[in-house]
Amino acid sequence: MHRGLVRLGIAALLGAASMADANAAFFNILPDGRTLHIVGSLTNYDAPVFGDLVQRHGGIDHIVFTSDGGSMGAAMAIGRYIYDHNITTSVQGYCLSACAFTWLAGRKTGLSIEEGALVGIHVPFADTESNVTFESVAAGAWYLGLIGAPQVLMVDIMNASLPSNGMTDFLPLLAKEKIDITVSPKIVATATAK
Repeated sequence: MHRGLVRLGIAALLGAASMADANAAFFNILPDGRTLHIVGSLTNYDAPVFGDLVQRHGGIDHIVFTSDGGSMGAAMAIGRYIYDHNITTSVQGYCLSACAFTWLAGRKTGLSIEEGALVGIHVPFADTESNVTFESVAAGAWYLGLIGAPQVLMVDIMNASLPSNGMTDFLPLLAKEKIDITVSPKIVATATAK
């Protein structure tokens, strides 16, 4: 009970309830039946939709992201599932902001990006007004620890993106911490709205 309340509190703190359903991401299971493509901004609606989808379509072992970010609370919830279930992750085109935190959860079994893909990151926001707080930074570091990433990575992110908290290229920060990434010539994935 206490853990559930803590997770709910962190999700709320990081803006999980701040976006409307109309902006929710699209989830598309690719023809191989094992790959899920997530396209668009992660919202507070997406973590439960994701959970339901992977439960109904057991056997998903790879997730492709094309996302501009969104709710850090949803990103952490989806990322924790990815990490706990040994799902590989890749980026097609771009994965920014909260998406980069979610994509990183695939590090246990394999991270990849499409050649030329952009993975951008900044310090986690406490709300949709781009406010950085001690709590948002602590929650980001806590999440990195949960997915087995070095928590010093949060310091790297802070050093690279502050004082303006602008978007920074995540790949050199990962290389600094010796986190391996495979670059593929082309990831074949398409998402369509249903």
